Amino acid sequence: MPVQSKDQGSWVNFYGNIGKVLYPWVSILYDSIIMGQHYVIYPDNKKGLTSMYYYVVLSDFYPILVV
Repeated sequence: MPVQSKDQGSWVNFYGNIGKVLYPWVSILYDSIIMGQHYVIYPDNKKGLTSMYYYVVLSDFYPILVV
């Protein structure tokens, strides 16, 4: 968008379509939440305990998570 705006001599590309501008920020926020959950809230199991979750496969297409 900056290159296109510089080429056209107008910065309307930034404020003309607010969805195009906000979408990357929403995506970055969502990814930050996911990474925070993965690395901070629910880190790897460091005590060597086995996980209590396992999959029961009824068919090849529909695995079910059983707790």
